Amino acid sequence: MRFDKGMTSATALTLITAVAFASSAIAADLPQSGSVKIHSAFKVNNQAAELGDKHFMGSFNAWAVTYNDTGSGPLHMGTALCAGGFNDLNGSYDADGWCAWGDASGDKIFTTFTGKGTDNVAEQGAHTIIGGTGKFAGIQGKGMYQCKNVNPSQSLLACTQQFDYTLAQ
Repeated sequence: MRFDKGMTSATALTLITAVAFASSAIAADLPQSGSVKIHSAFKVNNQAAELGDKHFMGSFNAWAVTYNDTGSGPLHMGTALCAGGFNDLNGSYDADGWCAWGDASGDKIFTTFTGKGTDNVAEQGAHTIIGGTGKFAGIQGKGMYQCKNVNPSQSLLACTQQFDYTLAQ
């Protein structure tokens, strides 16, 4: 912190104390362990190549808006970006990739995922938490997800996720 000539020691101490309390309040928003349950709306863009009769392989990017099921807290009013690949045979597919989950403060959780789905119907799978930023720094854990295709022609999904986590001390 740079002190201006007109800043008194009392003013500087007040500012330092305010910053310290604000940092503590942000960290206190997230217990050392627990579960975060969210629901999200995804828009998926994919590219696929036909490999044979009813056999496709490709990649995708999916963007979402997230809402904490409690109406506030971690990942509420946040965004997500997932990228990955899929192998689709006879209308069933396997997918895997990576996601970045953010909340309104800009802090992020990073995951890998694997899942299985049925074309234009639903997908379910598991996330592994591999890191985070801000209040999520040092986070570890796993979770499940389920998605339902609500508009196949627009590639829109409604999903639920649960992250069971611990924070490194």
